Amino acid sequence: MMDLSKEELEGKSLFDLYPREQAEAFWKDDKEVIISNKEKINIIEPVQTKKGLLWVQTHKIPYRDMHGNIIGVLGFTIDITKRKNAEEAFKKS
Repeated sequence: MMDLSKEELEGKSLFDLYPREQAEAFWKDDKEVIISNKEKINIIEPVQTKKGLLWVQTHKIPYRDMHGNIIGVLGFTIDITKRKNAEEAFKKS
């Protein structure tokens, strides 16, 4: 989705990869997952990329160390742009 290699992504924060407003929204979700100790699923939102605007569906879950302490967030994102475009076309028709 970002059209970057693993090496280009390593060590980067959200703020290195996305426009500030978008990065702040993603970081807010991450902090909520960490503080609440609860996953956030089916987050559907637009994301600005080098390819243009994409729609994505994201799931975020707490990432724990071997002692069960939350040490981060693990996220999975699916590009749903085609689905969103089809929904919009259906609404217009």
